[in-house]
Amino acid sequence: MNICILTTRIIANPKLSRCQRTTICQLILCRKNKRKNQLPYKLKAIAKNRIAKKIFNTAEENRFIIIKGFIYIRKVKFVSNDNKWKIKKNIAVKIKKIYYI
Repeated sequence: MNICILTTRIIANPKLSRCQRTTICQLILCRKNKRKNQLPYKLKAIAKNRIAKKIFNTAEENRFIIIKGFIYIRKVKFVSNDNKWKIKKNIAVKIKKIYYI
């Protein structure tokens, strides 16, 4: 597995949803880009059950956090304005543990 530890900043307040017996929390995070004059990386993070409830109750916008979890790249197909199919790559993180700074 590819466990990683990231220091990120929360861009938007977390969203909590429930699916059957599972609680899911979704976050949009920002990670600094090491290249000069480049935009920061935007990450979509997902947490489940106990961790999701903890994040939803304590996370705030513009707060820095340390995340321990699994990182992967998700490909999304969409139709652009000129009616052509395009592929966009999104960085996603499955959160296993979270620490607040």
